[in-house]
Order: sequence, then C-alpha cells, then structure tokens
Amino acid sequence: MSSFSLFLLDISFYSSTANITVLTAYLSSVPSEQLDTLPQKFKDALARIAKEGIDMSRMAIVLERQKLSLLNSMETDGAEVLSDVVVAGESSFVISLVGP
Repeated sequence: MSSFSLFLLDISFYSSTANITVLTAYLSSVPSEQLDTLPQKFKDALARIAKEGIDMSRMAIVLERQKLSLLNSMETDGAEVLSDVVVAGESSFVISLVGP
C-alpha cells in the first residue's frame, strides 16, 4: 500500500480535564509502513479541513455516535461515568448529551 486515507483510520479525540486547551488524538489501524508519514498527513488533513470547513452532516453523525456511546456507558457502568463527571466537573456536558 503506497498511500492511505486518514478516513480509513480509527481516530479518537479526548480533551484533558486538567487543561481544557489540550486535545489528544489517538489514531489506530495505521498500516505499519505508513507510520513515518502519518504525522505530516495528519497535519495536512487538519489544514485542509480548516481551509474547506467542517462537514456538518458528518459532524452530526459523529456527535450522535458519541452520545450513544455515552448512553451505553451509563447503562453498563453508570457509577464510573457519574464519578468521572463529578471529578471532572462537566455535568452540563453530560446533561446536554442525555437531554432534558
């Protein structure tokens, strides 16, 4: 495989509770032969998105998937989710995802 698309990778983002200005990206399923070029391709993809704008239809899908993931976590491990919210102080975020 001589080239790859970032859209074929699994990409997850997490914000830091200690410093809300820090956003960590986790990329998985990267072909090992592409690891050397990944940092620049990732930066190029971010630059392209900044230039062209965000696909709001895709953003809605991503947010809905995150919401469903949170709701699933609340069903399977509610105590852990709620303790994370209490420690992180992000209750308004969870309430807005769950709904009124």
